[in-house]
Amino acid sequence: MTPEERIAIKDVIKEAMKEETHEFWIDRETHYKQHEFISSWMLWSDRISSTVVSSIVKGLVIFILGLLAIGFAIFGFKKG
Repeated sequence: MTPEERIAIKDVIKEAMKEETHEFWIDRETHYKQHEFISSWMLWSDRISSTVVSSIVKGLVIFILGLLAIGFAIFGFKKG
């Protein structure tokens, strides 16, 4: 196969692919904005998950301290 034939085949394949996939093309600016949105959504998700985890941990600590305080209030300090 000569180089000219290869170039001709490449051109035919490129044109066929362009025709078949044209309806799936997305404008570059739109595509970029979609990636920015996804990135900001991922950052927001990370922040929310860390906030939720820290809130749960703080809630558990407060709950345990509250139980200790109630226990001391009801039963007091008893010496063995």
